[in-house]
Amino acid sequence: MTNKLNMLEKLSGRSTHLADDLENIMPRRRALALLAGGATLPVLVSCGGSGSDVVSAVTGACTILPEETNGPYPADGSNSANGSLANVLITSGLIREDMRESFGGLEGTAEGVPLEMELTVVDAANGCQPLVGYLVYAWHCTADGLYSVYNMEDQNYLRAAGVPDENGKVKFTTVFPGCYMGRMPHIHFEVYPSVESASEYSERVLCSQIAFDDDTALSVYENVPEYEDSIRPFNQISLESDNVFGDNTDEEFAAQTMSISGDYSAGFTGTLTIALDPTAEPVLNDMGPGGPGGPGGPGGPGGPPPGDMRMEPPEGMTPPGEASSSPTPEE
Repeated sequence: MTNKLNMLEKLSGRSTHLADDLENIMPRRRALALLAGGATLPVLVSCGGSGSDVVSAVTGACTILPEETNGPYPADGSNSANGSLANVLITSGLIREDMRESFGGLEGTAEGVPLEMELTVVDAANGCQPLVGYLVYAWHCTADGLYSVYNMEDQNYLRAAGVPDENGKVKFTTVFPGCYMGRMPHIHFEVYPSVESASEYSERVLCSQIAFDDDTALSVYENVPEYEDSIRPFNQISLESDNVFGDNTDEEFAAQTMSISGDYSAGFTGTLTIALDPTAEPVLNDMGPGGPGGPGGPGGPGGPPPGDMRMEPPEGMTPPGEASSSPTPEE
């Protein structure tokens, strides 16, 4: 059988950078196994959010995370930033655990309260068994509610990709996300079926978001100076008014909410299980012309660069948040 790593080296530069990253950060034998898509293991896991179990150790049933918009700032090849296509998936250095520093020739470090994340990717259609050989791409805003690549074209920090291990686990070190107008604190992520397929958003099998409990977020925003700009937007948002999480079921929101331990002074540790159905048809949540990420929309091809989402919009205008992926009556 032709070695997948050698095949990748013959492909165009669109996807080889991620394969190179994987080989550089782990022994070659394990990298090859992950690229080949190792067999899933018969392990039952807990798909819990906010400390609650939404998986049965007897039945192996877990909650599939809802499909959500990738928003205006994904840098996954679906839109443009500052006049050019934004796609960090083809940038060398994206596969790493520490998201806090810029990569690919850029320099800079994101400030904020440390957050150690452990995500577990499982097959909800197959008894919640770990999915091995997939790739998770995660990104989020800074402590003051801005996004690298778009609001800060000279930085690409708070973006990283990781490959789940034999237990379906992938770890990231980042900072607690800030808050901006129209949205609760959140972290975006996309799941791809393999390293070699992760070259643009159209190849993903799931796009969703991670939520955080209010008490944890408020403790950070009220006590850490870097988060001063997040206090006002956070005080004006609720689950009911959030236009992404607000239309999810209680079970879905619980599954999306990260289980957190620690505090704002020492940092946090968080866990979340990403349950998906690998056989389901992926949703690309195309916003269409004028929508966030669409042609003519904020950050979209032909559209203006995204503005400062921390600011209160002019009277009569909708806050520049992110639209839900749920169909509207007009659709």
